[in-house]
Amino acid sequence: MIPPRGSPLRATVPGAAARAAGALTAGALAAGALTAGVLTAGALTAGVLTACSSRDAAARAEVERVSRAVELVREASNDDKPAALAALEQTPAATPDAVQLKQRCLAAYRRYTSAIGALAVVRRAVAPDAGVGDAGATAAALVTGAELELRAVAPDVARCSALEGELRRKHAAR
Repeated sequence: MIPPRGSPLRATVPGAAARAAGALTAGALAAGALTAGVLTAGALTAGVLTACSSRDAAARAEVERVSRAVELVREASNDDKPAALAALEQTPAATPDAVQLKQRCLAAYRRYTSAIGALAVVRRAVAPDAGVGDAGATAAALVTGAELELRAVAPDVARCSALEGELRRKHAAR
């Protein structure tokens, strides 16, 4: 349906039928094309912003989920760290930031729990009721190795924490 003559809508209706009916002049066609172009650009911009904000929200939620799992590993007692680490391993991560955080922290805390595990072996070996003869040399070697590993992993754990803080700030509500 073609709008009546003089209607403001008539200037924005491009098309063969309107032109055939003599409804639009060249100027009106240009104005209609401009209006349609502006409306199309506005709709595209709104669509892009919506897509970007939903991607940002998804990335923010994913980083928060991984960050929370890392926090649980960090706060867990040494005895509970392996279970918390397994939970972190199962936490989904697909966005680059979440994947980076998960991988860095998994590597650091795997080494940490390994060293803590070695110390637990030493404690059991030197316990008065262990029933082991001279466990001193074995214990000393295990303690030395575990202490070296804990010192070596400290920068990795610090980098994990730093990245977690950086990504929490980056993905904070904007």
